[in-house]
Amino acid sequence: MATKTKSHKTMKIINRLLTIIMMASLSSQAETVSNHISETNYVTMAPKLILYLTDATAGGHSATQFNSDSMISRALIGTDTNYVWFRFFPSNQSFELKLTDAKGHIVQKTEKGLTMGKPTILPKNRLQVPESNGTFVSEDMADFRRFFRPDEMFVITNKGVYDMEVRYRIYVPATNDVPDFSAMIDGHKFLDSKHFAVLTSPTLRVKVIKE
Repeated sequence: MATKTKSHKTMKIINRLLTIIMMASLSSQAETVSNHISETNYVTMAPKLILYLTDATAGGHSATQFNSDSMISRALIGTDTNYVWFRFFPSNQSFELKLTDAKGHIVQKTEKGLTMGKPTILPKNRLQVPESNGTFVSEDMADFRRFFRPDEMFVITNKGVYDMEVRYRIYVPATNDVPDFSAMIDGHKFLDSKHFAVLTSPTLRVKVIKE
């Protein structure tokens, strides 16, 4: 009877240890998923079109952390050899920005920052489309454009790590006010388009470090 009781206690201890190990593993996985969600510098903007941010100050590499004085660029690239066509807005209509500190408080924008994120203005017809604002990308050819320095957009007074959210806007051919993705991969249809729709990216989430 003593042996059986001892064996039973041993099994309870082993089961408890296994439970602790399993919970620790799940916690670690949850933390990994949470970190993945909190920092996202790679989103699908449209079929075959990927958006991400690069650090132009550090050689143009993709990054999830930027110094507050770094020049951030946006990159759009295709996922295969076919061209993907789109048009871009003026810089003050191109992106939406938000910066929060470690406590979740929204950081005030500078004068320049307040001029960004204006409502988009779509051309009403083909004649209003500037010839210079259309481009195309593929997996071998990305489109890079300089965005901003966080210090220029936000009043960052304290040192620390901040969370920045970015959403980017382009406009594309549309049918019944709905983006026509088939026209984005057909150069002739793209150039002949007379109706357009705004395409806004999912949110990019990166860290900004003030030193």
